[in-house]
Amino acid sequence: MHEGAFAFRGGNDLPDGGVCRAGMLSNMPFERLVRSILNGEVGTMLATPFTKAGFLMVLAMLAMFAFAPIADASVVRIHFSGAAGSGYADLSLQPAGINDVVDPAKVPMAVTDASGIFNGAAITGVQALNHAPPPPGEVLPDSYSLFSIPGYGDHNGVSYDNLFYPGGSPLICFVDGTLVYPFSGGFLDLMGVMFMLDNGDFVDLWSFGVTAPGFFGPFWPGGLAYGMKVIQPTENGYEVLPYAPFATATVPEPGLFWPFAIAVLGLFAWRRSAETRAMRKIH
Repeated sequence: MHEGAFAFRGGNDLPDGGVCRAGMLSNMPFERLVRSILNGEVGTMLATPFTKAGFLMVLAMLAMFAFAPIADASVVRIHFSGAAGSGYADLSLQPAGINDVVDPAKVPMAVTDASGIFNGAAITGVQALNHAPPPPGEVLPDSYSLFSIPGYGDHNGVSYDNLFYPGGSPLICFVDGTLVYPFSGGFLDLMGVMFMLDNGDFVDLWSFGVTAPGFFGPFWPGGLAYGMKVIQPTENGYEVLPYAPFATATVPEPGLFWPFAIAVLGLFAWRRSAETRAMRKIH
């Protein structure tokens, strides 16, 4: 379990020192829109063979417009904020390795670089991966890495994998085949991304996933939650600053929404045109 995921439940890690942690679907409004189209008015277009063929064609166009901006983007900007501070980062992305795919339905991209600002300091990149061996019993992405801080948590450090999930991160917290953390989603997973700052600090950003109400205490409302830690150099190494680990994080999507919206408008215009032609044939 990511150190901090259970910080408000009596401990910083799972008893066995695992590092699992998970995250939520970042494109929820987009998915709801797709569902409303498929389950609502557009669903009636499947009523005849004529409309079904056209409908499938337009769905293919929708997929091209909707997913290409993120799937093919080389840079994605994220904003994040929490008790430890706030900022933004432009993430440079490229396809991840096959051994980073935990769930074929949730394929990640690799974060190879980053720039931005956090608390007035410049983000100069992402911490290099060191491909640390996963804790016993856990199956983690090949990019799993550990920022060493002797004495911190049950595994002496902070985990990260620098992976970005355009379609939401998968369930990733299995120990000996048993799911021990039931939440997933978000554009990061439970390991998250490790940013380097020009002042010598590091920022670890990850996703807790779409959590259940009460999971982190009786007043926890549930829903999507991200986590964030600031790591600071000391005379003898590094320390994690004692801030509450919770954060919010967003991906602005004007490049995704507007092409999709145009395609949706085109779909309904096409449907109206098809209905008009059908009525003319009847009369």
